[in-house]
Amino acid sequence: MPDPEMCPSRVMVASAAAVLVVLMVLPGWLRTSLLTLAFLWLFIQGLDRLLGHLAGWAIARTPKAFRWTIDRVKVRPALAWWAENAWSEVIVTGWVWHNPEGFDDEGREEGFILKIDKLTLRLEILSIVRAIRHREAVNVDLLLVEGLHFRTQRNQASLNLWEALNLPDDDVNVSAIVQHAKRHGGLQDQSGSSASPANPNGAAASSASAQPSGFGSFGRRLVSFVRSGGQSGF
Repeated sequence: MPDPEMCPSRVMVASAAAVLVVLMVLPGWLRTSLLTLAFLWLFIQGLDRLLGHLAGWAIARTPKAFRWTIDRVKVRPALAWWAENAWSEVIVTGWVWHNPEGFDDEGREEGFILKIDKLTLRLEILSIVRAIRHREAVNVDLLLVEGLHFRTQRNQASLNLWEALNLPDDDVNVSAIVQHAKRHGGLQDQSGSSASPANPNGAAASSASAQPSGFGSFGRRLVSFVRSGGQSGF
């Protein structure tokens, strides 16, 4: 009984031999045409992958140094690309924005921030030239995203998204909520309060409340709601 693992290799060898025999039988002009088409197909497939690798290599050399890998970048220019509203297509497949260092667990699949299975961009190529030379807008007709996956992950230091963008990571806790709310004019007590009596030394008496000045009843309810994990009423 033949080994099942040897069958695929034998089939490939037999197929290659059959193709060679057919090419030898065909007329010269037809054989040349088929070989030319096969070479062009292989060149286009290799060019798509090469453009994807070049895009990932170029973005890694920017100051942000994003960790991108792109499987393929297909460029389909319009036949009359110089004409107005001549739409060309750029198709990006297998675009993965990988996690920064320190976020991938050992023994598991490498994590990511953003993954796009396919991105189709239909635009006017000549508008790119105008945007570079005259700072005009790029004329885009279609932007289609298929299979978008977004995932955040936190380690002991920060969030993967903020780490990749090199931005400070403000932890979402009670103090951060209070600080941001006060910054925008919130958490003020609307009931009003009387001035604190002065002590003999001339300093203002401290408030008996444990909450910071101006926190108010709304702030106390907000802190209680956050500390209870959303279980208490707000």
